Amino acid sequence: MVSSLPQRTAKVVIQVGYENNPGEPFDKGVNKWKELLEQKSNGTMVIETYPSSQLGSKNDLIDQMIAGQPVVTLADGAFYADRGVKDFGIVFDHFLFDNWDQCWKLVKSQWYADKSKELEGKGLKILGSELGLRCTPHADDQARKLRRGSGRAINPRPQ
Repeated sequence: MVSSLPQRTAKVVIQVGYENNPGEPFDKGVNKWKELLEQKSNGTMVIETYPSSQLGSKNDLIDQMIAGQPVVTLADGAFYADRGVKDFGIVFDHFLFDNWDQCWKLVKSQWYADKSKELEGKGLKILGSELGLRCTPHADDQARKLRRGSGRAINPRPQ
């Protein structure tokens, strides 16, 4: 008697929903991730992109994740605080670091690992951490460049 396990032919499909519009840097990054994942998995994994909040608001997406849907989105410390990990709210603060080394030190810290684990207990898992340009002094320079002559209201950290 010969037996074999049934071949798995179903593709893993991950939906990535986000607020950014097509062509914005985040959208370009998600599409690059899509390309690389599909290539590395030999087509067994597929990412479907949903820019411009097509799958709903960030809160809607997070609710879908907690319900077990294969959805991914970009979130920040404020959303993690709203979901019960209050201390994570601090990473949403502007100009939290003096340089990128301090940023990465926090991301690699035991505190960050503990808070991430606490978030997992709430049904959410952080896949990657990028605390963002606005958390470092570099943001000051960029904001001042934008503020000069752009006609936009930018609020950089006081000098």
